[in-house]
Amino acid sequence: RMLLEDAVPLAELRKARTSRVEIQLDADAVTPSQIQDLRGILEGARGSCRTVLRVRIPKRSETIIPLGDTYNVAPTDDLLLRLERLFGGRVASLS
Repeated sequence: RMLLEDAVPLAELRKARTSRVEIQLDADAVTPSQIQDLRGILEGARGSCRTVLRVRIPKRSETIIPLGDTYNVAPTDDLLLRLERLFGGRVASLS
């Protein structure tokens, strides 16, 4: 038997507990057009979470690029879906 004392929608919980959105990109696969589209997605998802790009060059290096406050976002389902549509797969992680 369980007793539920409080229920919070996942979207609210995600918003309250997320302070950073990390987007992982493969430098060999990403196009200039995708970068432009990414900019538009981030600008359309303004919020309080820092955004960080993790850019990988497979078998060579990885660079972490914290984006400025201009690109702070809200960790919404819409944001995550748009990133997946643009880059495929799960490219974003929340922390």
